[in-house]
Amino acid sequence: MEKRRIFAVILFALILSVNYVLPCFAVNFIEANSIINQAELELNSAFVQVAEAQDAGADAEKLVTKLNIASDFLSQAHLAIRVDDYESASSFATECIETIEGVNIEASKLKIDAQRNQSNIIFLNFIGSAVGLIFLLILGFFCWKGLKKWYFRKILDKTPKMEVIG
Repeated sequence: MEKRRIFAVILFALILSVNYVLPCFAVNFIEANSIINQAELELNSAFVQVAEAQDAGADAEKLVTKLNIASDFLSQAHLAIRVDDYESASSFATECIETIEGVNIEASKLKIDAQRNQSNIIFLNFIGSAVGLIFLLILGFFCWKGLKKWYFRKILDKTPKMEVIG
């Protein structure tokens, strides 16, 4: 009898605990929507950073791939929230955030490297042009001297020579 009483108390306690304990891991619409909004903001920021890096001339193909994966997760989160699956929506939005983690920093580094490479290219073009211009000026000067010498020789050969008759 004592065992039945203990079993009944334990069973009653379990039923009460299951019914009256708030679910700890449940996600409601507000929380899911908040996480989705955060994911959208971070994804937009990452898209802007990657676009700026590409405009600077960086090869950001890997980052674009990450952004595509993250946008797929965000799309799935929007679909899940429409069908009232807030748990899945929250997890997809979290996956989106985790996928683009570090993309902003990496895009900024690529942008700085691309800008540095562009300024190096401009500097090398300037130096190459200056050296080429100096070379052309020196070559032009020597060609002018040679042409002048050749021209005066040719003119002197054509001038009438005076002969003394006598």
